[in-house]
Amino acid sequence: MPKKKNQKIKPTPKTDSERETRVLLEEVRADFKLIAEQYGSIAKKLEEHGQKLNRHDTEFLKIQARFDKLEQQFGAILTNHEHRLKAVEQKLEVT
Repeated sequence: MPKKKNQKIKPTPKTDSERETRVLLEEVRADFKLIAEQYGSIAKKLEEHGQKLNRHDTEFLKIQARFDKLEQQFGAILTNHEHRLKAVEQKLEVT
């Protein structure tokens, strides 16, 4: 009996396996594409955070320098007051 033109060809196990493999490969490609996009996004955010951290480091160093200067000034003032107090005590003969 000859096959009719419109008759569907039943898939063989080999063609089913090939189709399933192609579908799986397409899914894997889509997953890799998604991972690559997410990696790019994460890398961009990490770079932004790195730049922000550098700005914070710079500001911290400025504040630390100002604090060190104030500490030196306070130390000088304290030393000056100690000398003046000793001079007053000597004049009053208080020991």
